[in-house]
Amino acid sequence: MSIISDHGSQFYANKRDKNDYADHAFEIFLKEKGIKQILCGVNHPQTNGKQEKFHDFYKNHRARFESLDKMIEWYNNRPHGS
Repeated sequence: MSIISDHGSQFYANKRDKNDYADHAFEIFLKEKGIKQILCGVNHPQTNGKQEKFHDFYKNHRARFESLDKMIEWYNNRPHGS
């Protein structure tokens, strides 16, 4: 399992030791739960925009689906118009 986040101080410790370690509550929580943190690229808002678009879709359309799993399956496999 993984989670995408930006470099905000609530998600990531910008001050790290020489071994790239920081005592940060959110990072420790993720490690304890076995969740990999994927950081958005600095000055690359498109990555986080994908996540924000998903949450917007969820908020507006969650009632159409029986469960979150069903919605995610549809969202990931929906037909894309181009």
